Amino acid sequence: MQVKETSGLSKEQKELLSAAIRGSDEAYNPYFPLKVGAAVRMADGEMVVGGHSSYAVGGASVCAERAVLYKLKPAQRENIEALAAYVWTPGGLSAVDVPVNSMTPCGVCRQAYAEVVFVSGRDIEYIGGASSTDKVVIATISELLPNAYMSPTLIAKLQKPEKPILITRALVPGPVEIVFEPEKPTERSGNRDSA
Repeated sequence: MQVKETSGLSKEQKELLSAAIRGSDEAYNPYFPLKVGAAVRMADGEMVVGGHSSYAVGGASVCAERAVLYKLKPAQRENIEALAAYVWTPGGLSAVDVPVNSMTPCGVCRQAYAEVVFVSGRDIEYIGGASSTDKVVIATISELLPNAYMSPTLIAKLQKPEKPILITRALVPGPVEIVFEPEKPTERSGNRDSA
């Protein structure tokens, strides 16, 4: 993970961060004057933006990074090249100091994008910025969540084995075991005497 001045970003990175700033206009947060926007750049150059939504019941809230992901059809997600998020606070640089680690996605968003990386086979660049600083965080999803958990079902589906797979789960919590079903021998044994 790198921390850079915004002036050191490439033209593409600046455009993506600007799109994330626009995404903060879609944010819904009636509880605190903070807005988070996100944007993804697709392989064809298209930008998709979104904002976070906060609700009184935390489980109903959605981060900006996942709001953008949910706008895309599953097949489109494999074409994500880069992701940016931007934390906006009233007052800009004079406002609340946003620490560098707050300019990175939460664990749930990291997992969601790690699965996109796993399925597509291509890492995604991440840029995180905030209105309270002229610095940005630059990393890849794989750097933000090394050794991400991947469901054995997803792994099996992507490996597309020639033989069917039986996925079993024990009655107690624990890992899922993938078992390849062996071919069943066919019995062709001419005449049999039943003695």
